[in-house]
Amino acid sequence: MEYRERVYQMRISACYIVKDEAEELRRSLASVRAAVDEIIVVSTAGSPAVRDVCTVFSAEVHDFAWVNDFSHARNKALQYVTGNIVIFLDADEYFLHPNHLREVILDIVQNSPDFDIIMLLRYSFITGESMIDAQQDYSPRILRMPGMHYEGMIHEQPVRDDEKERVVVYADERLSVGHTGYTKERGPEKIKRNIAMLEEDAARHGHTAMHDAYLADCYFGLQDYARVLPLSRKVLASDMILVGTGSKIYHQMIESMRALHYSDSEMLALTDEALAKYPDLPDFYAQRGMILCGLSRYPEAAECLRTALYKFDHGFSALHDSSFFNPLVAARVAARLAQIDTHLGNEVQAKCWQERERAYMQGNADEIGEDIRISACYIVRDDAVHLKKSIESLRDAVDELIVVDTGSHDDTVAVAQSYGGTVYEFPWADDFAAARNAALSHATGDWIVFIDADEYFSDGTKGNLRTAITAADAEGTEALLVPWHNIDEMTGEVLLDSYAPRIFRRRTGRHYVGRIHEELRDADGTVPKTNAVAPDLLTLVHTGYSAVLTREKGERNLRILLAELDTTKEPERIWGYLAETYDNLGDAYHAEQYA
Repeated sequence: MEYRERVYQMRISACYIVKDEAEELRRSLASVRAAVDEIIVVSTAGSPAVRDVCTVFSAEVHDFAWVNDFSHARNKALQYVTGNIVIFLDADEYFLHPNHLREVILDIVQNSPDFDIIMLLRYSFITGESMIDAQQDYSPRILRMPGMHYEGMIHEQPVRDDEKERVVVYADERLSVGHTGYTKERGPEKIKRNIAMLEEDAARHGHTAMHDAYLADCYFGLQDYARVLPLSRKVLASDMILVGTGSKIYHQMIESMRALHYSDSEMLALTDEALAKYPDLPDFYAQRGMILCGLSRYPEAAECLRTALYKFDHGFSALHDSSFFNPLVAARVAARLAQIDTHLGNEVQAKCWQERERAYMQGNADEIGEDIRISACYIVRDDAVHLKKSIESLRDAVDELIVVDTGSHDDTVAVAQSYGGTVYEFPWADDFAAARNAALSHATGDWIVFIDADEYFSDGTKGNLRTAITAADAEGTEALLVPWHNIDEMTGEVLLDSYAPRIFRRRTGRHYVGRIHEELRDADGTVPKTNAVAPDLLTLVHTGYSAVLTREKGERNLRILLAELDTTKEPERIWGYLAETYDNLGDAYHAEQYA
């Protein structure tokens, strides 16, 4: 029998240890019953209400006298299971997406046949069951059996019977879990009980860094910040690996330092250490940004805060560690960005961040500017490598990708199509405006982003593209001058910082003029009204004028400029470009002639 067939014949068991949480258990059982072959409930208080709920769901109930040891109770439940796979939720946890639960679990098992533990993304609700302020972590909630058991009187962990290293895999959002009992668990009495159990466990089995980690968490919950820091430092100095919760140590340390009035420089050093370990989480960019505000380093602070929001908006839940970042925190970050831009005199950007703050609080941040349709346009030829990076920098913000190819022989067309671009062939005729206008004829967006293949939006600002366009649309702006950061691709040397008109409304009759150094004009020949974008909101990086390419492009440009000079009705537009081109080519005589 093939492994796939064996997987789909595996039995799945659901296990619980329950005291008196009958109604919570009812909801949890409802979320798993269609996916499992059996339900095992260990009742630690003999609650009739719990037994009644179990009867409704045909669950097998076993009474077990509570001995102040969570592992002991969990292991008792495991003795009764017959499944190859065990789902072990707490009574106050339930699957948020119960449909197709079994299929998703078995698909993971098929793809990871050696797994021991499947970590589930867990949302701990603070206010009702709202995601606005929910905290998220990963928790070991699905085990393979036989061969696993639990250790630890409290904060018990599944381990292998043979003591070998566990094989851990992470489930995606389809197996995410809601947790309704978080605020009860963080009550003072529960926390003090947990401290007593941790100390007893350490006395029985030997004190470890794991005890320090959980004790630090307890004291943080009690706001006893002076105890949090030394315990956390011991954890960081140890070789212990906290699966799914490592970043929490740093978060609690930074907040404890803030409460104890440590200096900003001390907090910044710890935040930088956290960022080095967890560069993909939004949390520590936000922490760093807030700390930099305290140091009056506002441009740096804004960059960190924008990065935090970008990572939050772009699927950071796929990362395998805990996070305190949620829509409420995102709203606070957006509010701080609005304050920074107001302080720096960037009123348009400040209004934009205020809009995002409101959207995060209303739970519709993803919908900001969604009624505005954006088209990205390119004219390309033999530049597959650059085009890939360029498209990746804007694809999340645009609705349409139009690529006019002027005769590529490399993979340029394939790259464009792989990102969903529509490619149109256009014979090259030494006329950039004609090629650009061909692209515009196919675009359907309300706004156009027209950049070159060797240009890309910087990592720190690319997440703001739709935000910048939304703000411009609201202000009645027709075109945006985007900060243009020219670098030598080979050396990284900064060649020039300037502005380039790369974003504009699509209007009937709006078009490009000029065979080279083309300019945007309206139907009546006038230049559209433009506003400059602040570099900290949006920056376009240009790599196309490296030293290697400068002469080749200069000779091409000269040929096109001279051809246009013979036919144009505006020769004065060409003279300055000719002077610049001759100067770049080292021809001082002709440069002076056209200057």
